[in-house]
Amino acid sequence: LVDPAHRGAGHGGAMFDAVLRLGEERDVSNFGLDATDMGRPLYAKRHFEDLFLMHRWKCATPAGYAVKNFAAPIRLATAKDWPGILALDRAASKLDRGALLQRIAQERGVQTLVADAGLGVTGFAVLRPGRVASYIGPIVAADAGTASALLVGTVVAHNNPAMPLFIDTAEKPPLEPALAAAGFTIARTLTRMGRATPGHPMAYGKQVFAIAGLELC
Repeated sequence: LVDPAHRGAGHGGAMFDAVLRLGEERDVSNFGLDATDMGRPLYAKRHFEDLFLMHRWKCATPAGYAVKNFAAPIRLATAKDWPGILALDRAASKLDRGALLQRIAQERGVQTLVADAGLGVTGFAVLRPGRVASYIGPIVAADAGTASALLVGTVVAHNNPAMPLFIDTAEKPPLEPALAAAGFTIARTLTRMGRATPGHPMAYGKQVFAIAGLELC
């Protein structure tokens, strides 16, 4: 981010090029980012391509409510759930995010929820406290019904009407009805861009219903 008074002098481009050089020196082949309309031309000049739109959803005054009539019971994760969580995430995201997810889960105040109907983990969601809002993500699940139940479970677990909630999804997500029912509205839209090897998923697929965060993947 460049201070408005100093934009147009090439500072942002110089910093961005330095990051790309650093990645290339470390043999990184896949680069991704979420661009504002102002930033898109800068990235396009460096051969980043538009992949899909990202919506940030916000619930200003989240209120807990009873969880019922969903596809799977939701509960807090235990240590025994983690092999299932990591296997599900690896299959859904096509990436090994194990170290990232476990580090997030160990941060203060974080809650990891799982969907478990007695046959193993069929979905998980993470609720993270923040400075100006709490954050839901990622949500990874076998189907939209399970993902919706996990979304509701995170709102119930949050249980703080004074602290807003954020969640980031692709455009027109399967979670949209559940988000609307819980009081979420679109706060901003970004473009996910990538410079990547063919077929790289940028950590988003049919079973990834919400990402881990714009600053993560």
